[in-house]
Amino acid sequence: MRALLAILDPRSFFGPIFFKEMLVAGRRAFTHWARFGTGVLIAFFLWVIVAGEVSSSTSWASGAARIQAYAQIAPMLTIMVGVIVASILPVIASAFGAGSLLDEKSARTIDSLLATPMSAWSIVASKVTSRVIQLLILALIALPVLLGARAFGGLSIETVAAFFCVGVSLSVFACAVATWSSMRVQHAWVAMVSGVAVCVLLSAIPFAPALVGDLDNWSPSVMFGFMRVAVHTSPVGALV
Repeated sequence: MRALLAILDPRSFFGPIFFKEMLVAGRRAFTHWARFGTGVLIAFFLWVIVAGEVSSSTSWASGAARIQAYAQIAPMLTIMVGVIVASILPVIASAFGAGSLLDEKSARTIDSLLATPMSAWSIVASKVTSRVIQLLILALIALPVLLGARAFGGLSIETVAAFFCVGVSLSVFACAVATWSSMRVQHAWVAMVSGVAVCVLLSAIPFAPALVGDLDNWSPSVMFGFMRVAVHTSPVGALV
C-alpha cells in the first residue's frame, strides 16, 4: 500500500529532477528546432488550404457556395493538424524520452543520481513529466490555429479537444516507452525506435482482422461492429 501511495504522490512527478530537466531541455537546440519546425509545418498547411479554397471560390457567383467553400477550411485544417499530431509528435516524443537516462549514463552521473534520497520512480517520473511539458508546448502551437479556424464554421470545440487529447496521449505514451527503453539499451536511437514502433503497433493491431480477413464476405453489421471496436481501441482510428 505504501508503494502504491508513493507512486501516486504528486511530488514524485515534480521533484528536483523535474526543474533541472526543464532547464536543460529548454536550452537544447533540438527543442527549439522541433518547435520551429512544427510551427512552420502548420503554417504551411494553413496557407495551402486557405489559399486553395479562396482561389477556387473567387470565380463563383453564388455567395452561398462561397460560404460553403469557406466552411471546409476548418475540417480540412483539422485533418492536416491531426496527421501532424498523430505522426510527427510521437516521433519527437520518442526522441525526447530516448535520451532521458542515456544522457545520465554517458555523463557518468547515473550512480550519483541513484545515491540521492530520491527513489528510482521519482527520478524517472520527473524526467518523463519534464518531457511531457515540452510536448504540451509543441501541441499548443496548433491549438490557436484550430480555434481560429472555427471562425469559418464546420468545426466544434469538442472536435478540437478530441484531436488534442488523442494526439497528446499517444505522444506521452511514446515518450514513456522510449524512457523505459533508455534504461535497457546503449544507444538513443534504439530507444527512440522502440517508442515509435510500440505506437505503430498500438495503432495497427485493432485493424489486424481487416488485414488478414476477407472483407468481401463480411456483413454490414460485422463491418460496423469491427469499425466501432477499431475506433475505440486505436489512436489513429479515433482520429479518423
